Amino acid sequence: MPLSPAVGTAPAHGLGPVLSKERIEILDILRGFALFGILWVNMDGVGEPVWETWHDHIIFRLDDLLANGKFWPLFSFLFGLGFALQMLRAETRGVRIVPLYTRRLLILFVIGSAHHVLLPNAEILSNYAILGIVLLLFRACSPRVLLVFVGLGLSYCFLWGPVVERVTQHLQVDPRTARANSQRAAVRRVDEQVREEERIRDRSRGTYAEVVAKRAKHAAARYSRWQFYVDESMIWILCFFLLGLYAGRRGIFQNPREHLPFLNKMMWWGLGVGLLGNLLRIATWEHVYYFQDVNPVFIGALVHILTLFYVAGLTLLVQQASWRRRLQPLASAGRMALSNYVLQSLIMTTLFYGYGFGLYLSASASLILVLVLAIYAFEVLLSVWWLRRFQFGPLEWVWRTLTYGKLQPMRVQTVQVVSS
Repeated sequence: MPLSPAVGTAPAHGLGPVLSKERIEILDILRGFALFGILWVNMDGVGEPVWETWHDHIIFRLDDLLANGKFWPLFSFLFGLGFALQMLRAETRGVRIVPLYTRRLLILFVIGSAHHVLLPNAEILSNYAILGIVLLLFRACSPRVLLVFVGLGLSYCFLWGPVVERVTQHLQVDPRTARANSQRAAVRRVDEQVREEERIRDRSRGTYAEVVAKRAKHAAARYSRWQFYVDESMIWILCFFLLGLYAGRRGIFQNPREHLPFLNKMMWWGLGVGLLGNLLRIATWEHVYYFQDVNPVFIGALVHILTLFYVAGLTLLVQQASWRRRLQPLASAGRMALSNYVLQSLIMTTLFYGYGFGLYLSASASLILVLVLAIYAFEVLLSVWWLRRFQFGPLEWVWRTLTYGKLQPMRVQTVQVVSS
């Protein structure tokens, strides 16, 4: 998740605490901003918004245009960037990063799996933990080699679907194979319909115990299938990990003023290409004739590019003192992003599931946006209040305590350093 540590000058005895004032603030601001987008997208996914009025349609399209498919890439980018900063600190001090980083990822996997089962919501923490292990394989790669692997990953995403489709069409030539494939497709359609009806029933009328039991089975099945590990979504996450690692190796966010021309180009290209991708996606959804045959993976790639506009645009804004002051509250939310992410899941499932307030299938897109704004404002204010008193969010404290194998000091007045 958006949980990458800061880089700074830490004590010389080993990889551990860094000074609080040496956190890279723009990274915390980006995490805090990404929390809003993730909340909006996940709220729509959990709530299944009802389109009652014309402004519901506009809000739903704004979600597609501005949020959907832009914020998990941002979190993924920040994860890779955080790994680069950790390695920089470790290399500076001659410390081996692999044992500590592996333990950190194992704990994140446990937290993510618990989140997946106990708070039924979109789960990405465990994906990050799994792919974080893969990221270790790239720790010695040069920036140029990292871009080569990003290109290979994107090629995989572009080619996998068409190759599978071509193979399927080839198999259809044999009448017996075609008949068997047709029967399997019919069975899959029935299974999907049954699962959809079951999902609606679970969310609208299921008890908490029933939902948790089914999520536990789903989690077990998820991790036992090899297809999960080579899924297109996992490759996309890895690509953004590598882009974050590339940015960390280039020192772009450690010294943004030295990279202002690059950030400007990144912002405008990200805006132009990202908006083009979004418009193409909306055109295909609205069944505009000329765009029906455009590769959806290609459109998805263009959609993700808007993430670069958000990253570069916010980084440039923070270089101005007035905007830095305005955006500082987001840094507090970003510093305890894991706690805020899990809190979002708790609030959403309580609002929408049948064992809570039961708003599932009854909330309009307008109501969902109002709830998103209210919840996000609450989290930002709570984060500012909390970090005036404590060094970490509650789950961040648990994560660091388990990673370092000793209790981390929590209250502000009892500690002068912050664990990375």
